[in-house]
Amino acid sequence: VLIFIPGILCYGVVASLASKRSRDNTTVLLQIFLYGVSSYMALAIGSYSSPAIAAHLGVRFDNIALLNPFAIEKSGIDPLPIAAASVVGVLQGILITINLNHSLLMRLCRFVRLTKRLSDPDIWSLILNSNDTDNWVTVRHKERGHIYQGYIRSFSGGDRDRELILNLVQVYNLETAEKVGEIPILYLAFTKDDLVL
Repeated sequence: VLIFIPGILCYGVVASLASKRSRDNTTVLLQIFLYGVSSYMALAIGSYSSPAIAAHLGVRFDNIALLNPFAIEKSGIDPLPIAAASVVGVLQGILITINLNHSLLMRLCRFVRLTKRLSDPDIWSLILNSNDTDNWVTVRHKERGHIYQGYIRSFSGGDRDRELILNLVQVYNLETAEKVGEIPILYLAFTKDDLVL
């Protein structure tokens, strides 16, 4: 279990800071495993390419348990490589989070015309994250019978449930389009299919 700590830390950083996407347990476990293996591999590459720094930190290439399982049987698990790989895992989690939140890899692929896919999980996130829009929105809420117009202060995305906070909201009747009133700030919680933007 100690060997998986770098992967768990990396996944924890990504899951808490990156945009939320629902994953099943198998995918989560596979991600933790791959993050852990890549943390140890990055540590091994770092200790192989800079042996003086690795020796100064006390990390030896042959002590990395994932790369040398026979060393565990002889002398047990050395906690120093696990601690070093955990630091690498946290740094790796930060880099993965930056990539996911800013869609760096997808932007590069779009730039070289490798793909035409969107970098965000859906159009909702793409439009609301875009710097090209002024975030003024018109929301038609069928159940309440209102039209809301205002500036998006913040939003949350998700597979099904969504939330909006609007500023300087003007409220209109959905049927007659007559102005009903104004609200300084409005919170809307709804499912994906409830509203029309």
